Amino acid sequence: MNEKKQVPNGEKNPHVILLYGQSKIGLSSIAAQFPTPLFLNINDDLEQIKTRSLKVGSWEEFLEHALEISKGKYAQQTIIVSHVDGLWDLAQDFVVEAFNKQNGANVKALADASYSIWKEAVRLFESKLVKLAGLCNLVLLAHEIVENRNFNGIERSIVQANLERYVQAKVTNMADAIGRVLLTESGARLVTFQPAPHQITGSRLSELLQKQYVIETGKRPEFIDDLENIQQQAKKIA
Repeated sequence: MNEKKQVPNGEKNPHVILLYGQSKIGLSSIAAQFPTPLFLNINDDLEQIKTRSLKVGSWEEFLEHALEISKGKYAQQTIIVSHVDGLWDLAQDFVVEAFNKQNGANVKALADASYSIWKEAVRLFESKLVKLAGLCNLVLLAHEIVENRNFNGIERSIVQANLERYVQAKVTNMADAIGRVLLTESGARLVTFQPAPHQITGSRLSELLQKQYVIETGKRPEFIDDLENIQQQAKKIA
């Protein structure tokens, strides 16, 4: 996790943002409003969005595109992983297939393998995301799930990104802010942000975290402007 970020084109202080919400709520159309976006399209339908995208059907394809991006082929300012839960699935498939080839095994899923194999998948997944985060702004899109948990005998429903708990911890620890996109009773879309677990009081994103943002169709979301302003201020200080 301590890899030094190599940020192209003089871009400093890149952000990692996790956005999650229900299927078909418009995560991709919101993310497409970020500066000069490039989608890594894993399991999304981007036909209705006029944006640059690279289709990713396997972990090997993801690595190929990540290498091209690192060499400056696309001159993007924002990398969008759509969706990060799909990328985790590709990482699992890759590790399981490699394990089977090396050991003559017939493991069907990561859940059936040993803990060390699962740990290797998590390490691989996390390390590649960290490298992407070092290149420019990184936006991770995820579907949401509702999980019931017991807190001191009280059952509560938790809405979160669709990632198993330990993997989700890795992703949220990378993020500067975590935003949930939801529909109000009136049909309007809202983005509400919460701090990532590692954030402390006085975070550079504290202003962002104190707001709710209404998303208007066809208009650039205000929170993206706020993020750019924060980056500009950071550049002046630097």
